[in-house]
Amino acid sequence: MINASQNNPHIAYDFNLHAKDAEDYRRMLLGLDNIDFTIDRQQVYEYCFMHNIYNTENLFFYNYDEMLKEIGGYSEQFTPVAYEKWLDEWNQKKHSSIISALSSFIQSGDFRMDYSHFGREFSMDSRGINK
Repeated sequence: MINASQNNPHIAYDFNLHAKDAEDYRRMLLGLDNIDFTIDRQQVYEYCFMHNIYNTENLFFYNYDEMLKEIGGYSEQFTPVAYEKWLDEWNQKKHSSIISALSSFIQSGDFRMDYSHFGREFSMDSRGINK
């Protein structure tokens, strides 16, 4: 795969190519026969795990997948209907938890916010799988 942008969820991985700009993309497409490229399956597995399993979607919603179903699908999370759903789930305890986690995240200097900033470890329970 050749990504036409540096702005993609797998930019840190080498299992595809990342064009720097339109000219670089064009050069890659025209030179496909000359590209020496091998895929590290471990990177693919790691990406799939990080994207699909160790995802922190339930940080702000009780159940992110259920929320998507309720609001009409993935693209609806970028509309006001997702905010309305978030407000429906809002309470003072959840608010305090989020503020504390955001503070922990900012102070940590970590690249990505995860369950540890909420004082939780990654587990099947934290993913809502054992409920």
